[in-house]
Amino acid sequence: MAFVLSAFADEIDSALDTQIRVLQQAGIRYVEYRSGDGKNISDHSLREAEEAARRLHDAGLALSALGSPIGKVDVSAPFAPHLDLFRHTLDLAEAMQAPYIRIFSFFMPQGEDPSRYRSQVMDRMSAFAEAAEGRPVTLLHENEKEIYGDVPERCLDILQTVNSPKLRATYDFSNFVQCGCDNLAAWRLLQEQVVYFHLKDSVYSGKHGQRDRGLEVTGNGHRPVGEGDGCCLEILRQAQERGFEGFASVEPHLGEEYGDNGETRFLVAARAARALLDQIKR
Repeated sequence: MAFVLSAFADEIDSALDTQIRVLQQAGIRYVEYRSGDGKNISDHSLREAEEAARRLHDAGLALSALGSPIGKVDVSAPFAPHLDLFRHTLDLAEAMQAPYIRIFSFFMPQGEDPSRYRSQVMDRMSAFAEAAEGRPVTLLHENEKEIYGDVPERCLDILQTVNSPKLRATYDFSNFVQCGCDNLAAWRLLQEQVVYFHLKDSVYSGKHGQRDRGLEVTGNGHRPVGEGDGCCLEILRQAQERGFEGFASVEPHLGEEYGDNGETRFLVAARAARALLDQIKR
Protein backbone atom coordinates (compact mmCIF):
# COMPACT_ATOMS: atom_id res chain seq x y z
CA MET A 1 0.00 0.00 0.00
CA ALA A 2 1.40 3.39 -0.99
CA PHE A 3 -0.04 5.34 1.94
CA VAL A 4 -0.09 4.08 5.52
CA LEU A 5 -2.57 6.05 7.61
CA SER A 6 -1.39 7.59 10.86
CA ALA A 7 -2.78 10.40 13.02
CA PHE A 8 -2.15 13.19 15.48
CA ALA A 9 -4.28 11.58 18.17
CA ASP A 10 -3.91 14.35 20.75
CA GLU A 11 -6.56 16.33 18.86
CA ILE A 12 -9.02 13.66 20.02
CA ASP A 13 -8.36 14.28 23.70
CA SER A 14 -5.41 14.94 25.99
CA ALA A 15 -5.83 11.52 27.67
CA LEU A 16 -3.81 8.78 25.98
CA ASP A 17 -6.39 6.11 26.83
CA THR A 18 -9.05 8.10 24.96
CA GLN A 19 -6.71 8.60 22.04
CA ILE A 20 -6.13 4.86 21.86
CA ARG A 21 -9.85 4.03 22.03
CA VAL A 22 -10.76 6.39 19.18
CA LEU A 23 -7.82 5.32 17.01
CA GLN A 24 -8.99 1.74 17.37
CA GLN A 25 -12.54 2.82 16.52
CA ALA A 26 -11.26 4.57 13.39
CA GLY A 27 -9.12 1.59 12.37
CA ILE A 28 -5.90 3.62 12.47
CA ARG A 29 -2.86 1.66 13.65
CA TYR A 30 -0.15 4.32 13.74
CA VAL A 31 0.34 7.53 15.71
CA GLU A 32 2.34 10.68 15.07
CA TYR A 33 2.84 11.16 18.78
CA ARG A 34 2.72 14.84 19.73
CA SER A 35 1.44 14.64 23.30
CA GLY A 36 -0.12 12.20 25.72
CA ASP A 37 -1.93 12.78 28.99
CA GLY A 38 -1.48 16.51 28.42
CA LYS A 39 2.31 16.42 28.15
CA ASN A 40 4.24 17.34 25.00
CA ILE A 41 6.50 14.60 23.68
CA SER A 42 9.72 16.60 24.10
CA ASP A 43 8.85 17.11 27.78
CA HIS A 44 8.56 13.37 28.40
CA SER A 45 11.22 11.61 30.40
CA LEU A 46 12.64 8.45 28.88
CA ARG A 47 10.63 6.45 31.34
CA GLU A 48 7.39 8.26 30.43
CA ALA A 49 8.10 7.76 26.72
CA GLU A 50 8.73 4.06 27.18
CA GLU A 51 5.51 3.71 29.18
CA ALA A 52 3.50 5.53 26.49
CA ALA A 53 5.03 3.31 23.81
CA ARG A 54 4.14 0.21 25.86
CA ARG A 55 0.52 1.32 26.21
CA LEU A 56 0.27 1.95 22.48
CA HIS A 57 1.91 -1.37 21.66
CA ASP A 58 -0.40 -3.26 24.00
CA ALA A 59 -3.33 -1.70 22.12
CA GLY A 60 -1.95 -2.83 18.75
CA LEU A 61 -0.60 0.61 17.80
CA ALA A 62 2.84 1.80 16.73
CA LEU A 63 4.51 5.13 16.05
CA SER A 64 4.93 6.65 12.62
CA ALA A 65 6.75 9.72 13.99
CA LEU A 66 7.22 12.04 16.91
CA GLY A 67 5.35 15.29 16.27
CA SER A 68 7.96 17.31 18.10
CA PRO A 69 8.03 21.11 18.59
CA ILE A 70 11.73 21.27 17.66
CA GLY A 71 12.47 24.37 15.61
CA LYS A 72 9.07 25.91 16.41
CA VAL A 73 10.66 28.76 18.33
CA ASP A 74 11.83 32.24 17.41
CA VAL A 75 15.07 32.31 15.48
CA SER A 76 16.33 34.81 18.07
CA ALA A 77 15.97 32.29 20.92
CA PRO A 78 19.23 30.84 22.34
CA PHE A 79 20.10 27.74 20.35
CA ALA A 80 22.17 25.67 22.80
CA PRO A 81 19.24 24.77 25.11
CA HIS A 82 17.09 23.97 22.10
CA LEU A 83 19.77 21.70 20.66
CA ASP A 84 19.91 19.91 24.02
CA LEU A 85 16.13 19.46 23.86
CA PHE A 86 16.50 18.05 20.37
CA ARG A 87 19.13 15.55 21.52
CA HIS A 88 16.71 14.47 24.26
CA THR A 89 14.00 14.08 21.62
CA LEU A 90 16.33 11.84 19.62
CA ASP A 91 16.63 9.63 22.72
CA LEU A 92 12.84 9.57 23.03
CA ALA A 93 12.40 8.57 19.38
CA GLU A 94 14.82 5.71 19.81
CA ALA A 95 13.12 4.57 23.02
CA MET A 96 9.68 4.66 21.36
CA GLN A 97 10.93 3.14 18.08
CA ALA A 98 9.68 6.12 16.07
CA PRO A 99 11.31 6.22 12.62
CA TYR A 100 10.78 9.97 12.11
CA ILE A 101 10.86 13.24 14.07
CA ARG A 102 8.88 16.21 12.72
CA ILE A 103 10.82 19.50 13.06
CA PHE A 104 10.53 23.15 11.95
CA SER A 105 12.88 25.88 10.71
CA PHE A 106 12.30 28.68 13.26
CA PHE A 107 9.84 31.53 13.39
CA MET A 108 10.89 34.69 11.58
CA PRO A 109 10.55 38.16 13.13
CA GLN A 110 7.29 39.65 11.93
CA GLY A 111 7.67 41.96 8.96
CA GLU A 112 11.33 41.12 8.32
CA ASP A 113 12.82 39.51 5.22
CA PRO A 114 13.54 35.84 6.02
CA SER A 115 16.66 35.98 3.85
CA ARG A 116 18.35 38.00 6.61
CA TYR A 117 18.22 34.88 8.79
CA ARG A 118 19.13 32.29 6.15
CA SER A 119 22.66 31.58 7.40
CA GLN A 120 21.49 31.19 11.00
CA VAL A 121 18.69 28.83 9.97
CA MET A 122 21.00 26.70 7.83
CA ASP A 123 23.53 26.39 10.65
CA ARG A 124 20.83 25.25 13.04
CA MET A 125 19.18 22.80 10.65
CA SER A 126 22.62 21.37 9.83
CA ALA A 127 23.29 20.95 13.55
CA PHE A 128 20.07 18.94 13.88
CA ALA A 129 21.05 16.70 10.97
CA GLU A 130 24.54 16.18 12.38
CA ALA A 131 23.14 15.28 15.81
CA ALA A 132 20.91 12.66 14.15
CA GLU A 133 23.85 10.92 12.46
CA GLY A 134 24.13 7.33 13.62
CA ARG A 135 20.59 7.34 15.03
CA PRO A 136 17.80 5.15 13.62
CA VAL A 137 15.63 8.17 12.82
CA THR A 138 15.03 10.61 9.96
CA LEU A 139 14.09 14.26 10.51
CA LEU A 140 11.08 15.68 8.67
CA HIS A 141 10.89 19.41 7.99
CA GLU A 142 7.29 20.63 8.02
CA ASN A 143 6.24 23.69 6.01
CA GLU A 144 4.66 25.56 8.92
CA LYS A 145 3.38 29.12 8.57
CA GLU A 146 5.72 32.00 9.45
CA ILE A 147 8.88 29.93 9.79
CA TYR A 148 11.82 30.23 7.39
CA GLY A 149 10.62 27.21 5.42
CA ASP A 150 6.99 28.24 5.08
CA VAL A 151 7.03 28.50 1.27
CA PRO A 152 8.28 25.82 -1.13
CA GLU A 153 11.34 27.68 -2.40
CA ARG A 154 12.76 28.06 1.10
CA CYS A 155 11.82 24.49 2.02
CA LEU A 156 13.90 23.32 -0.92
CA ASP A 157 16.68 25.71 0.04
CA ILE A 158 16.92 24.08 3.48
CA LEU A 159 16.89 20.54 2.15
CA GLN A 160 19.45 21.20 -0.57
CA THR A 161 21.75 23.27 1.63
CA VAL A 162 21.80 20.81 4.54
CA ASN A 163 22.06 18.02 1.96
CA SER A 164 21.77 15.18 4.45
CA PRO A 165 19.93 11.85 4.19
CA LYS A 166 18.88 12.55 7.77
CA LEU A 167 16.67 15.47 6.69
CA ARG A 168 13.64 15.07 4.43
CA ALA A 169 10.26 16.77 4.04
CA THR A 170 6.77 16.23 5.33
CA TYR A 171 4.22 17.84 3.03
CA ASP A 172 1.34 19.80 4.59
CA PHE A 173 -1.30 20.88 2.05
CA SER A 174 -3.12 23.24 4.39
CA ASN A 175 -0.06 25.18 5.47
CA PHE A 176 0.92 25.94 1.87
CA VAL A 177 -2.60 27.18 1.12
CA GLN A 178 -2.50 29.40 4.19
CA CYS A 179 0.81 30.85 3.03
CA GLY A 180 -0.72 31.78 -0.32
CA CYS A 181 1.11 29.07 -2.26
CA ASP A 182 0.04 27.05 -5.28
CA ASN A 183 0.20 23.45 -4.07
CA LEU A 184 0.73 21.93 -7.51
CA ALA A 185 3.74 24.18 -8.06
CA ALA A 186 4.98 23.42 -4.54
CA TRP A 187 4.68 19.68 -5.16
CA ARG A 188 6.59 19.89 -8.43
CA LEU A 189 9.40 21.64 -6.60
CA LEU A 190 9.54 19.36 -3.55
CA GLN A 191 8.33 15.94 -4.72
CA GLU A 192 11.75 14.30 -4.65
CA GLN A 193 12.24 15.35 -1.03
CA VAL A 194 8.84 14.34 0.39
CA VAL A 195 8.64 11.11 2.40
CA TYR A 196 5.60 11.89 4.58
CA PHE A 197 2.25 13.74 4.30
CA HIS A 198 0.03 15.62 6.73
CA LEU A 199 -3.62 15.26 5.79
CA LYS A 200 -5.42 18.54 6.30
CA ASP A 201 -6.67 21.20 3.92
CA SER A 202 -7.65 24.88 3.70
CA VAL A 203 -9.46 27.18 1.28
CA TYR A 204 -8.55 30.46 -0.36
CA SER A 205 -10.83 33.32 0.67
CA GLY A 206 -10.67 37.10 0.89
CA LYS A 207 -7.24 37.80 2.38
CA HIS A 208 -3.96 38.03 0.55
CA GLY A 209 -1.14 35.61 1.35
CA GLN A 210 1.33 36.47 4.07
CA ARG A 211 4.19 36.60 1.58
CA ASP A 212 2.20 38.59 -1.03
CA ARG A 213 2.25 35.73 -3.52
CA GLY A 214 -0.88 36.81 -5.39
CA LEU A 215 -3.26 34.17 -4.06
CA GLU A 216 -6.07 34.74 -1.61
CA VAL A 217 -6.00 32.70 1.58
CA THR A 218 -7.93 32.01 4.74
CA GLY A 219 -6.94 33.10 8.21
CA ASN A 220 -6.67 29.89 10.22
CA GLY A 221 -9.69 27.96 8.94
CA HIS A 222 -9.03 24.32 8.07
CA ARG A 223 -11.01 21.74 6.13
CA PRO A 224 -10.99 17.95 6.01
CA VAL A 225 -8.37 16.79 3.54
CA GLY A 226 -9.65 16.93 -0.03
CA GLU A 227 -12.34 19.49 0.77
CA GLY A 228 -10.22 22.61 0.27
CA ASP A 229 -7.89 24.16 -2.28
CA GLY A 230 -4.80 22.08 -1.53
CA CYS A 231 -5.03 19.92 -4.69
CA CYS A 232 -4.73 16.96 -2.33
CA LEU A 233 -6.19 14.27 -4.59
CA GLU A 234 -4.06 15.20 -7.59
CA ILE A 235 -0.86 15.45 -5.58
CA LEU A 236 -1.40 12.17 -3.75
CA ARG A 237 -2.15 10.48 -7.07
CA GLN A 238 1.07 11.85 -8.50
CA ALA A 239 2.94 10.68 -5.42
CA GLN A 240 1.54 7.17 -5.86
CA GLU A 241 2.52 7.19 -9.54
CA ARG A 242 6.07 8.10 -8.48
CA GLY A 243 6.11 5.01 -6.25
CA PHE A 244 5.59 6.77 -2.91
CA GLU A 245 5.37 4.41 0.06
CA GLY A 246 5.06 5.97 3.48
CA PHE A 247 2.93 7.53 6.16
CA ALA A 248 0.15 10.07 5.88
CA SER A 249 -1.03 11.54 9.18
CA VAL A 250 -4.56 12.78 9.81
CA GLU A 251 -4.23 16.20 11.44
CA PRO A 252 -7.76 17.58 11.87
CA HIS A 253 -7.35 21.18 13.11
CA LEU A 254 -11.10 21.48 12.50
CA GLY A 255 -13.42 24.06 14.01
CA GLU A 256 -16.67 23.61 15.92
CA GLU A 257 -18.68 23.45 12.70
CA TYR A 258 -17.36 19.89 12.35
CA GLY A 259 -18.39 18.75 15.81
CA ASP A 260 -18.62 19.85 19.41
CA ASN A 261 -15.64 17.84 20.69
CA GLY A 262 -12.25 16.58 19.59
CA GLU A 263 -13.40 13.00 19.12
CA THR A 264 -16.19 13.96 16.73
CA ARG A 265 -13.97 16.30 14.73
CA PHE A 266 -11.22 13.70 14.55
CA LEU A 267 -13.59 11.08 13.14
CA VAL A 268 -14.78 13.55 10.48
CA ALA A 269 -11.15 14.15 9.48
CA ALA A 270 -10.33 10.43 9.52
CA ARG A 271 -13.30 9.56 7.32
CA ALA A 272 -12.29 12.25 4.82
CA ALA A 273 -8.73 10.91 4.76
CA ARG A 274 -9.89 7.35 4.12
CA ALA A 275 -12.30 8.49 1.39
CA LEU A 276 -9.52 10.41 -0.33
CA LEU A 277 -7.08 7.52 -0.20
CA ASP A 278 -9.79 5.18 -1.46
CA GLN A 279 -10.21 7.40 -4.54
CA ILE A 280 -6.51 7.13 -5.26
CA LYS A 281 -6.66 3.32 -5.23
CA ARG A 282 -9.24 3.25 -8.03
